[in-house]
Amino acid sequence: MMHKEEKDITKNLVDFYKEIALISDYQIGKCAGIDYVWNTKGSWPAYLFGKPGTKQAEAVTWEIKKRRLPPFWIMDDQDDLEIRGFLNEKGIRPVRKWKGMILNVKAYEKKPGAGDVKLRFNHCGDLPVWRALINEDLFSANRMGEEIEHTLNSGEQFTWAVAWIESNPVATGLLFTFERIAGIYMIVTKRAFRGRGIGTMVTGALIDRVLDSNIDRIVLHATPMGEGIYRNLGFEPVNELSIYWKLGY
Repeated sequence: MMHKEEKDITKNLVDFYKEIALISDYQIGKCAGIDYVWNTKGSWPAYLFGKPGTKQAEAVTWEIKKRRLPPFWIMDDQDDLEIRGFLNEKGIRPVRKWKGMILNVKAYEKKPGAGDVKLRFNHCGDLPVWRALINEDLFSANRMGEEIEHTLNSGEQFTWAVAWIESNPVATGLLFTFERIAGIYMIVTKRAFRGRGIGTMVTGALIDRVLDSNIDRIVLHATPMGEGIYRNLGFEPVNELSIYWKLGY
């Protein structure tokens, strides 16, 4: 059974993509009880969410095979060798892992920023830059379309940030608040500027945005590269999420 922290981490992730899909007019649905969000005219987002039972897995993998569902599947599959084995037989393999982490806002201590970095929040003119940084430095094959700029500008639940050094955009971040849970997404620093604490500064600045609100916990999904940074900010690991992909899709 999922603990409350695990539920918060998973719920915010699903809510994040559903809210983006609702505003962007992407496809939202369920197959055998498994949620999915799918931009059928582009490459991002294209995710299924949640660990299936055996019968669910059979139904969903059949639809993926027929290309009637998206190719990526995010789930907490820890210690479930049966599901892993079944998906492997169907050519659906884990391609990356995220660590689900949570921060108790009351225990958070503010961190100093980097002196030469300027942060701008929700500046409409920064949205093309924000999207370009993510497409270039975060995504490998998937790409955000231009419609995401309208989506973020239309939803009060989104706070985006771009960090600048002089005239150079060097880092991004995104805060999503929904039902008293805040999620941090899309923390990206240009390769040439990594190791200078800029990503930490952006994350801390997004946390600061909710300190005086009714939000009492913040969640995120860390790559192995980012996990240490988030631990230093006070985030604690809760669970591990695997991202599966249908080979050859």
